[in-house]
Amino acid sequence: MSILAQTKDYPTIRRKVVNRLLSGSKLTGKDEEYIFSELKKAEQSNEREKRLQAIKEYTS
Repeated sequence: MSILAQTKDYPTIRRKVVNRLLSGSKLTGKDEEYIFSELKKAEQSNEREKRLQAIKEYTS
């Protein structure tokens, strides 16, 4: 799966990828590692938010 497809739900991260690609530079291994780490952080944050929302709904 391409990096752009993986970042479709995360506009901030996607913008970083697109800007890097449009600059004419190649994505290096470090760039990809950074992007994937940011993607993982965003996914974890979304999961935490979902869990907190579920707890709030359950306790209300």
